[in-house]
Amino acid sequence: MQLPNRGLIVLFVWLITVSFAQAHSRLVETYEVGPRDDNVGNKVWPCGPGSTPTTATVLAPGTTIELQWEEAINHHGWWHFHLSTNGDAGFGKLAGDNVEITVLKQKIADLSDGQRQYTTTITMPNIECNNCVLQLVQEMEDKSKLTYELPMGIMFPSYFSCADIILSADAPSITTTTLFQTLVDDFTLLDTDFDGKLSESEALTVAESNADMFVRLLTFHDTDSDRKLTLNELNGELNKAPAATSKDSGGGGLGWFMLLVPGALSVYRLACTKGRALC
Repeated sequence: MQLPNRGLIVLFVWLITVSFAQAHSRLVETYEVGPRDDNVGNKVWPCGPGSTPTTATVLAPGTTIELQWEEAINHHGWWHFHLSTNGDAGFGKLAGDNVEITVLKQKIADLSDGQRQYTTTITMPNIECNNCVLQLVQEMEDKSKLTYELPMGIMFPSYFSCADIILSADAPSITTTTLFQTLVDDFTLLDTDFDGKLSESEALTVAESNADMFVRLLTFHDTDSDRKLTLNELNGELNKAPAATSKDSGGGGLGWFMLLVPGALSVYRLACTKGRALC
């Protein structure tokens, strides 16, 4: 009997590996929320097998944020967002358990057209909580019903992804949008060494209590990995940030001073070293 070609065997094994690694869905890290892990195959309620808390995102009660998530393999069904106010234990284990859950959004429809990136906005409850957990649920209606019912009325097989949250009245007041806008507006004044880039120490002049947010900004958009941001990099991020609302459209920390320095930007550009990034 002729054995299969070795190359075909390797290809078959690789395809199986990729399909399992790709799995289904997960929260995507943003500047406001960082998921516990990047596993897209968590099928164990409430956050996946062996899921453990990580560094929590600190938000003010009542804050509205943008969430992003991705689906690698399409399933007909819905997406739900819940918030436990008592860690993983607050989710319970089965329908009928006492739970400490706030429903943030339910039954966001799956778009049913293949791999997808999703976004939505949610508003945190107006409470303080040191041990909150944000949960994303992908409930797959195209699968056979479970033989048991999970909390929150979930009856179909699901995937889960979680992020740890602290809700505190002492949370930083600068939002993602206003932080980016402030850095862009005040670029000339903040760039104290005139190298056409903002270092972390320069940027934190207006974002002292938002260090984590700025570090994430660096991670995502420091395209040349020099731990500094050019104006081009900042503008690229600002264009992606959620639109400012009346609540968070407050001015940048140093923007008023720009009125006292007519033509500062033009003078600064002349002082830039030739060939450097746009100032």
